[in-house]
Amino acid sequence: MLQFTSTKNLKNAFNIEKNVVFDDFIEKYGPTLQKAACEIANFTYDNDLIVLLGQSPVYLKPFLEHYGRNVVSIAYSGKAFSDEYSQPTNAQISGYYKYLQTINSLIAQIDGNGRIVVIDFVISGHGIEGFSDLMHRLFKEKRPRIDLIQLTHSLLTPLPGMKQVYMDRIG
Repeated sequence: MLQFTSTKNLKNAFNIEKNVVFDDFIEKYGPTLQKAACEIANFTYDNDLIVLLGQSPVYLKPFLEHYGRNVVSIAYSGKAFSDEYSQPTNAQISGYYKYLQTINSLIAQIDGNGRIVVIDFVISGHGIEGFSDLMHRLFKEKRPRIDLIQLTHSLLTPLPGMKQVYMDRIG
């Protein structure tokens, strides 16, 4: 089991050169991000593909990679699944499928029947569940293995079948 450690040498651990923005960000949020990444790393395996949905969880990418995880960020917004009036059209879904086809690590994981672990900040659960449903719909003949981890700033009741990681608010 991986352990949470001090973030004093994070910049060196991630081989980041002098970067004032990164320095300030790490000083302020490094411990929170490293703690969440450590917890996620303990839920996952080296051969999993971790998919970070949208822009918010992308802050975790260097921390998860530091723990030896294969990580990809995917453009996505859960608003498309928030109610019956905002459902994407078939043309939009087809376009998104073409976009997903360009993410080689995702396609390789699906083709190899590997596990995909999807991570998103969850407020209502519609986004992360919508993405999972969409993946199963688009790749139904390959039946992708998908597990979900919800990041949250508040103590929500985890959605059925999901792991939950609490993370202090960033920003």
